[in-house]
Amino acid sequence: MFCEATDSAALNGGRQELHDRIASIPGLVLTDAGMEGLPLIPLTSLAETAHRDAFQGALDWMIDQVRQIDV
Repeated sequence: MFCEATDSAALNGGRQELHDRIASIPGLVLTDAGMEGLPLIPLTSLAETAHRDAFQGALDWMIDQVRQIDV
């Protein structure tokens, strides 16, 4: 894991939410194993604008969540 803070229940829920957001993008297949490391996302799966926008939206959501963490 990156740090002990990533093991907290609150962050695990966020990790699952990010996984679900990315997995919902058409053409992307993420396994549960991707939750434990860095998922492999072929760039060709983001060739369509809508897919790329959805991926960017998931990353924007993640950044917003990280900014809300008070450590």
